[in-house]
Formats: sequence, structure tokens, C-alpha cells
Amino acid sequence: MTVSDDHTGRVWNARTGRLLRVLVGHSLPVSTVSYSPDGHWIVTASYFAAGLWNAGTGQLVSYLVGHTAKLTGASFSPVDNWILTGSEDGTARVYHCVICQPLSGLEATAKARLRALR
Repeated sequence: MTVSDDHTGRVWNARTGRLLRVLVGHSLPVSTVSYSPDGHWIVTASYFAAGLWNAGTGQLVSYLVGHTAKLTGASFSPVDNWILTGSEDGTARVYHCVICQPLSGLEATAKARLRALR
């Protein structure tokens, strides 16, 4: 994966060098990019926000906000679906990524929420 001042991240096939997807959604340069441990998710860091992407489709799922300056890094923890970000504002943030799980886990979460509404 690569990042760029053109506000995008790019996913490449490591074997062939072929471009697989362009991650479009940030309005400022992207400084870092990282895969989730299971390879299903990507997080990018830009100014003020990180982007969470579906690695299979390249679709932007959500922005992670809260910093007041340029992000200097964003990555996944090795376990438990946590995303960590750091910023030039002197802070680090931790986000629990509820959707960063296999489809069966998402279905279980959705069913539990529906039961709670009844």
C-alpha cells in the first residue's frame, strides 16, 4: 500500500505490481496506511481524521475524528479490533472498531442490537 499528497491511498498487488484500488475520500494528503490483522480492513491517516476502508471493495466506511492537528499515524492493534491514531496535537486516540470483524460477528452484533430494541 502507498499514500500520497493527492489525498489518496493505493493498494497494489505485491507480486505483480498491479494497482488494485485507489482509496478516495480524504480532502487532504494521506500520511500513513495500515491493514487490519485479518486483512479485511484498511485505516488511513490524513489531517484531522483517519479513514476506515473495506479492503475488499476499497469503499470508505467511516471517518475517525477527534484530533485537532495532522495525524502522524494510524494502525490496528494486533488483537481485539482497536484502531490507534497519533497526531501533531500531542494526543493519541484509541477507537474500538465494532464492525472490524468477520461477517458472522457483524450479524451477531446486529441481532443482539435488534433484540435489545424489542
